Amino acid sequence: MIHKTRFRTTSKQEETFEDSSQNIFFRCLYATGTNLRGNLFPWHWHSAFEIDLVTGCDAKFEFEGTTLEIPAGDAIFINSQKIHSYKLENPAKCRIYALLFDPVLLAGQYNGEIFQKYIVPVMNSEISGLKIPSSDPAFTCIKKIIHLSSQEPKYYEIRVRTQLEEFWCNLLDKINNTVQLKPSSHKEDSARIKKMLNYIHIHYTERLSLDKIASAASVGTRECNRCFQRSIRQSPMDYVNFYRIQIALELLTSTNHTITEISELCGFSSLSYFGKVFRQHIGVTPIQYRNNL
Repeated sequence: MIHKTRFRTTSKQEETFEDSSQNIFFRCLYATGTNLRGNLFPWHWHSAFEIDLVTGCDAKFEFEGTTLEIPAGDAIFINSQKIHSYKLENPAKCRIYALLFDPVLLAGQYNGEIFQKYIVPVMNSEISGLKIPSSDPAFTCIKKIIHLSSQEPKYYEIRVRTQLEEFWCNLLDKINNTVQLKPSSHKEDSARIKKMLNYIHIHYTERLSLDKIASAASVGTRECNRCFQRSIRQSPMDYVNFYRIQIALELLTSTNHTITEISELCGFSSLSYFGKVFRQHIGVTPIQYRNNL
């Protein structure tokens, strides 16, 4: 079944969805741009592999140190545990089909020969994401999986797994023909930025400082700044404001809290500062945003 849903992230920034379990074996999800809290999704990661098919508008997928532009009608593969975000060029027209599946689904068991030979090298590589154009053989598998998910025919689970295996073979061919499969050289930076992002996502309601964020990863403030700039191309405090605004959008959309209450719940020091930052990010005031819903 294709689940129409609202994309969210947990306090640990693992991607999750309304009405879905955290124990993802395979999941086909569908969301419109209006369900994505604005046009930019917060930085997050998850253990599952992800395939996104974007329709209706172009999208930019951001990874540590790189950006992939995905034209409307194409797809993207996102590797396990890679930090990523994305921006939609026209959220009102956008539709996203997201396929999430546990890596073990391709091999049957962890630590088996197939898993070690064909899955682990990709998981541990520098590959964060790969474009899947509509002309790519792997794209045909994506379309078939989405169709199977909408119909759920007899032996649905076996048919989906067969298509995922075919997709993976095509993906491996693509990797072997276009990129060199090298182990990731940024594991330390990735581990640090995840710790600091986690800290922000859990403590955003509190008065945050650069020292507190840096201490979450046991680094100095200078290294904290460097890590944020290299990984997500924002300063730590700029990201704090960005994340607080994403929470504010959710509260404005799904609750009856007053603007003052939302300002306080999101950790802003004053209502006027909240209004200023909100307008910088969204282009309108919080009241105007709510009135336009």
